[in-house]
Amino acid sequence: MRFLLDEPHSVARKLVGSGAPVYVTVDPIEYHGPHLSLHNDSAISQGFVREMHTRLQAENDWPFLLGGAVDAGADPVPGPGTRPVAPNEVFRRAWDAVRSVVELGAKRVVLMTFHGSPRHVHAVFRCIRKLERMGIQAFFPTVVLYRTVVDPDVERLRGVFDRIGDEGVRRQLLERPSCDFHAGFLETSAALHWAPETVNRHDLTPPCPQFEPDRWLSLAARAAHKAGKVQLGKELRFLSEALGWYRVRPFPGYSGWPHLANPEAGELIARELVGQAVALAGGVFDGSQRAPAPILGWTTGGRLAGWVNSMSA
Repeated sequence: MRFLLDEPHSVARKLVGSGAPVYVTVDPIEYHGPHLSLHNDSAISQGFVREMHTRLQAENDWPFLLGGAVDAGADPVPGPGTRPVAPNEVFRRAWDAVRSVVELGAKRVVLMTFHGSPRHVHAVFRCIRKLERMGIQAFFPTVVLYRTVVDPDVERLRGVFDRIGDEGVRRQLLERPSCDFHAGFLETSAALHWAPETVNRHDLTPPCPQFEPDRWLSLAARAAHKAGKVQLGKELRFLSEALGWYRVRPFPGYSGWPHLANPEAGELIARELVGQAVALAGGVFDGSQRAPAPILGWTTGGRLAGWVNSMSA
């Protein structure tokens, strides 16, 4: 890995002149329970893009260029050490990092975040569309992660769930995979794969207390499904889980079953998600398609969005 800003200016310009994508990560300083670090999302993001780049190198002899790791996150999970940043400020800091590498001559940029707040994700994604208007090929692999968390393909992830030793928990996750979305089995397994040195005694972390999804959003999800708006229904169902979890008292700061996490499950998660991201990135970098936008865009503005965000505050 070459941290681009540490290189002499002339060397940095030569490196981006190779056509290699420059990776910029934008993640919060955020509580992830007692077993993970405040920098967990950043560590996973950097591991993700490193693995993604390794696969891209199969067809391109590109150096791995990290252009910045921005510590900023909108709507982070509350807890000791968490640092909230307003969405517009997240965009400003992300754009400052991106502008810097573009001024060096970068023609391809990958922006990455592992943080799942809708307002955060879409604040970062604003940089992608701005880059496109400048003629820069830009890609946002978070679209793959986001869809997997909100609308998981259980069959594709069955191998991951098979790595859970507790049959009862495995059954619950297969039925309600979206209840394990923050620092639980899935995210802790990913950390054990991409950043194992940042995980400490997750096996001693008790399961998150059981909780019920938000009633009103659950009703709205069912209504959306009945009206044929299937994707909206899935997004509302996910938000109902998230808001139900936020009401757990005392609030644990993590969900699901982190004590069952294991690096084997993390490797399978990485294989599936990185594979999807590489397939999409190929189309962006050969100029045949535009970077796909993340889901849940409707939650970033309007009256309903305001209500949802106020409930999770």
